[in-house]
Formats: sequence, structure tokens, C-alpha cells
Amino acid sequence: MHAPLTLTNVPLLPLASVVFPGGRLTLRAVAAPTRHWLERCAAAGAPFGVVTPRRGSDETEPLPTVTPPAARFHDFGTLAALTDAGVGEAAASALQILGRQVFRLRDCRMLRSGLWVADVELLNPDRPTAIPADLAASAQALRQLHANLRLRGESPWPPDAPRRYEDAGWVANRWAEMLPAPPSIKLQLMAIEDPALRLQWVADLLEKTGIVRGS
Repeated sequence: MHAPLTLTNVPLLPLASVVFPGGRLTLRAVAAPTRHWLERCAAAGAPFGVVTPRRGSDETEPLPTVTPPAARFHDFGTLAALTDAGVGEAAASALQILGRQVFRLRDCRMLRSGLWVADVELLNPDRPTAIPADLAASAQALRQLHANLRLRGESPWPPDAPRRYEDAGWVANRWAEMLPAPPSIKLQLMAIEDPALRLQWVADLLEKTGIVRGS
């Protein structure tokens, strides 16, 4: 068995929201210092880590770059990459990020600049996993939701972005991003390495909240 891959000195972006692998998140009103180092990562082809402070809210906003040293982050986060800077007057300060791979936070420290960096252990990417028959309703409901969003012009993905409604991990991640649940619950889902089990947990939450009815 191969030892887990560890990356060192990964710059961290503390966010109040959780981004899953394959998920896209738009950041608005990004502070100039944060924008600068994110664009430097993009220019170098280097990822950064999205992490969630334990005190975080559920809003899609960056938290202050200078975080108190006593802050503690949740144990799991996501490697991400900058994919686009907003265009047009209304989106002049917007940035879009794409989630890549889940990691476990091993050690983090704050630099004098206020930037957090960390050593992280990468979890294995999801293996392709067929959706069990008893969870098919979750995939069908997600497909319909995405179709409705496209009709309203609210789809979070470009037209050519892949959509894998037959894959348990992808469906679980897309639902998990939208669940009306606190970040701590979403991060628990993220930490489940079995895609089918993760989807089962998501389906249970969808049924409890009335978003998707059980089969």
C-alpha cells in the first residue's frame, strides 16, 4: 500500500462555505491581498487549500485574510484552483474557483503576512461508482434541478463542463454543496471516502429535509 501523498506549505483560503471536488464557487468582493496570491497560484499552476474555520458561518464569502492565531480549522479541506476572474462591471472583483481533491489538514501556521499555510495529506480521489438502484431518485432529482437552473440562466457550470449523473460520488458532492446544512455537516460528508456511502448519507438528509422523497 502506498503512503498517503503529503503536500507542504500549501497556502490556505479560509472560507465560510465548503467546496467539494468538481464543484465551482464564485467569490465576490475579494480583498486585494487575497486576489494577488490567488492569481500568483494560478500563474504558477499551483493549487491552494480551501478550509473552513470552526466558527464559520454559511455564507459564500472569504473570511478576513488575517485570522487570529488561536483560530482552528476543520480537519478536512479541498485543494482548489482559480479558474476565472469575473468580467463585466458587476463581476469586476469576482473570482471563480474549482474544487480538485480532498485533503486532511496535518499542520498549519500563519506567516507574518497573515497568510495561512499548511501541510496536508491528500485523500484518494473518488473511484467511479455506479449509483445503487435505491438511490436513483437522488440522481434523477439532481438532473431535473440542474435543468431548471439552466432554463433560468443560473447554472453554476459552463455549458461544456462534465456532468456525471451516473456516478455516486459526483452526485453526492453536488447535492452536499447545496444542502441547507452547516459547514460541519458538509465536511463530515466530505470525509466519507466510499462514494456510495456518502450518497446514502446525502440521500437520508435530502429525505429528512423534504428535498427528495424516498423511493
